[in-house]
Amino acid sequence: MSQKILSTYHASIGIIGHVDHGKTTLIHALTGILTAREHEQKCGMTQDLGFAYFCDPQGNNIGIVDVPGHERYIRNMVSGIANLNAVILVISATEGWMPMTTDHVQIAQALGQTNIIICINKSDLVSEKELLVLEEIVLERLMDMTDIVPDIVCVSARTKKGIDLLKNLIIKAVSTSASEQSIQPQCPDNKENSIPARLYIDRSFTIKGIGTVVTGTLAQGTLNVNDKVYIASSSIKNQQSQAFKVRSLQSYHQQCDTVQSISRVAICLKGVKRKDIKRGDCLMSDASACEMTDQLIVRLSDSIKFVPKLKSYKNIEISLGSWHGYGQLIYLKDTNLVRLKLSQPAPVYFGQPIALIRHGGSTLIHGGFIVWTSEVTGFLRRKLYHVLNTLSLPIKTQQCAQIQFSLRGYIERKDIASNAITSNMITHQQWLLDKQWLETQTELIKTHLFSANVAMGSAELSQHLHLDIQAIEVLTQYLKTQKVMHLSYAKWVLGDGDSEDDLSADAQSFLSIIRDKGKAGFELSKEDLTTAEKAQLRNLARLKYIVHIEGDIYYDQLLYRTLIKAIIATHVKGDRINMNDIKERSGLSRKYAIPLANRMQQDGWVRRQENERIILKAYSEETLIIK
Repeated sequence: MSQKILSTYHASIGIIGHVDHGKTTLIHALTGILTAREHEQKCGMTQDLGFAYFCDPQGNNIGIVDVPGHERYIRNMVSGIANLNAVILVISATEGWMPMTTDHVQIAQALGQTNIIICINKSDLVSEKELLVLEEIVLERLMDMTDIVPDIVCVSARTKKGIDLLKNLIIKAVSTSASEQSIQPQCPDNKENSIPARLYIDRSFTIKGIGTVVTGTLAQGTLNVNDKVYIASSSIKNQQSQAFKVRSLQSYHQQCDTVQSISRVAICLKGVKRKDIKRGDCLMSDASACEMTDQLIVRLSDSIKFVPKLKSYKNIEISLGSWHGYGQLIYLKDTNLVRLKLSQPAPVYFGQPIALIRHGGSTLIHGGFIVWTSEVTGFLRRKLYHVLNTLSLPIKTQQCAQIQFSLRGYIERKDIASNAITSNMITHQQWLLDKQWLETQTELIKTHLFSANVAMGSAELSQHLHLDIQAIEVLTQYLKTQKVMHLSYAKWVLGDGDSEDDLSADAQSFLSIIRDKGKAGFELSKEDLTTAEKAQLRNLARLKYIVHIEGDIYYDQLLYRTLIKAIIATHVKGDRINMNDIKERSGLSRKYAIPLANRMQQDGWVRRQENERIILKAYSEETLIIK
């Protein structure tokens, strides 16, 4: 079979509306394809999603999703209209606007769909005057609900009157939508290759001799034959770290080497069994394009008019992508935010539209966008809620970086678009820092270290400043380069100085071993060191992290300074001390006391005169500083 790459633009639309308003017949008139299955034809009702397509004059494929109209299949309807270029709202000329018409419009709006075309079907069964009246009614209803001014067309799927006009409206709507999508930046620097493919699976099955096949709407990115893909699923066997190979691709009954969004796609996978995949799983070309979580914060849509609020902790049904499940709804006071506790983890991504449905019914409670997918640190909660509540709608991918920057005061340079960098941002290594946040935190760090007159480790600073460890690391590394502070003995100290974290990992480990030796000292003759380790030892001594006492004995610098203080602190310049004094005050045996005294003489603390040492300078913290 010949292989080909799909055409210039790629689009998919959904056909929505009340039951028995002629959606399936309309699709047949548009495409010549009957989407109803045999059992659905017998009962006269679409129960699950159906799929068809037609081509525009340039050969571009436009996929069509046939959505169930009955309230019993509302969950299937939600799955069908996620991530489409447009929806066609079908209204029967003989019945007009019906309850499920309202529900379908609300769900489309909840899932972020603003490209709606009104199609009045069965126009051959009413008079022209009745059609005009109905047009005014449905336009007013839709505009009142959504503030959208839609195109409207009257057709007869049975006689095919108006079908060509409807096709032209569809082509115009989706070509514009597809073009906008192709030029819209979906990553910080608009690098096309960095946009990951993402598809929510709506069906999976096995074809003998072929293998496991999954289908869905490719919402973003590109898939190629032989690509590695990942599946986000609550199934234990499908962890996101496991990659599967794309064996073959099919779209609109054509074998393809490549498919691009937005397209209906069938993907044959190698390395995964059909039983390990289910509807609602998310297939991605990058494992980070989706995450599994059972905790969400949702920013509710402002413009959608729903039923009155429920009480918090009510059980509801949740639909996102093709995933459907259950959870608890918790309103966050004085905000347009809700927190959701899902009964099982779901594959989600930032900015994803989500529909919240009354448990056991078909009434939409809320629509919105996922804006937070991880646990909230206690001291960040209030600030987080403020930042999330002030987001402009609809939520865009780029706002994720803005949230992180507003919330934390810093962000990695690669995560934010170049045109979003302002004069209020300071660049440090791979980070961008908020200037005001940096100034505030710098003063707080100085105040804590100065007032306490002690050094603090990163964990202590994190606790005192109510910042996470990563924020402390970013701050301290920046302040170190500004010579505001340095790291000594795993503690941050005000002032300039050599910082231990600048040492290599091996050097830091070696230094720790020497310090653990204590007063016994690190004796070179007792250690089996490599040439590289000996060089490292000499370098630590050169940098004055350790002190070469005498012969092959090395002491940690702080220990050396502590011993000097113990020996001369109560003496003044000119006093005389003997070896017994040095041994007693230092707690060292003669083996180590004599080399210590000799090193003190070398550093100008004492001068030997026969069996005594004359103290050459009195003790003070200033005179004790060696580095």
